[in-house]
Amino acid sequence: VLFAGAWLFAAYIFSAPLFNAEKKHETAGMAEETEIAAFDETQTPASVPPKFARNKMKKAFGQVPDTSYYELGRLQVQKVDGQFVYIAPVEFSGFFKWWNADSTPGYFTMSATDASANPKFIKAEMIYTPSSYFNKNIERHMRLQNPEAVFYGDSQLEVDDSGKPFYIRTYGDFISGRNGFDAKGIVAVDPASGKTEAYTLKDIPAFMDGAVSPESVSLENSYYGNYVHGFWNSKLPSDEGTEANVSPIFDAEGEMYYFTDFTSPKEGVDSMLGYSLTNARTGESTYFTGDMEDSYMDSQGNLQIIEKQFIEKQWSGEMPVLYNFYGEASWLTPVLDSNGFLQNYFIVS
Repeated sequence: VLFAGAWLFAAYIFSAPLFNAEKKHETAGMAEETEIAAFDETQTPASVPPKFARNKMKKAFGQVPDTSYYELGRLQVQKVDGQFVYIAPVEFSGFFKWWNADSTPGYFTMSATDASANPKFIKAEMIYTPSSYFNKNIERHMRLQNPEAVFYGDSQLEVDDSGKPFYIRTYGDFISGRNGFDAKGIVAVDPASGKTEAYTLKDIPAFMDGAVSPESVSLENSYYGNYVHGFWNSKLPSDEGTEANVSPIFDAEGEMYYFTDFTSPKEGVDSMLGYSLTNARTGESTYFTGDMEDSYMDSQGNLQIIEKQFIEKQWSGEMPVLYNFYGEASWLTPVLDSNGFLQNYFIVS
């Protein structure tokens, strides 16, 4: 009897993922299409790599008053007043610095399309921040103001077209325990006053680009790759993205999407099986299979080609994104040296 019970328990453990596949399929469902008209050679994608932008902001940190109290916070890309820019808040560098200063002085902004542009420090006093403590900590403040909300992903800074900053965080529901997350809206906080507003996804202010957290999109990609086309036909989402394994990009209309390519879980295979785009405001996702008669290289294969091209200089690629150049699907990849400075761009068919 004990042996039979142990056998049944083991059978349940190993078969549970298969029995739950239908529920997980519903969690990660995406519309599917074959191809997309992405950026072409006449348009300017947000192509400055975040590592390079962050390095330039650090070099410009002398613009910050009382520099020793602070450090550079989380970097992200967004559209502000029609321009694609990187935004990074100035954060406290520790508990005693927060205790003495009480507020941070502002944030940095830098062009995401022009690598020659210099970062600018924007003054904007913020009291409720991720690096503040106790009830001034932004995520604690959000939870206290919205005790029943379920959050997923980190808080992030969004700036309106006049330059005023807001911290936002995605809320929603877990599906089937903690197997998936369905984003419903955001909580937004004015970091100067602490004023808090909750918005459903359909009602979020127009200036907010990343209402759906990249962490929740990455989770959806994982479930889609593993369960939507069956357990034995799984796909592996890449981990080459710049934010939680996904890369924010903008379409020709200036709408932000999270990009992820998928490859085979088999070792030694660098063929791309498809890629997903998730609207960062609505959470709607589309999976593009491409023309399966052609074999597309995945992002990792693209990075390996670049690494071999510059093996003596020890340069490497970062932030590969699939674009349409001269009528052909190609990887656009910034190339950085060992110190994280941009050297050139590489286009790989």
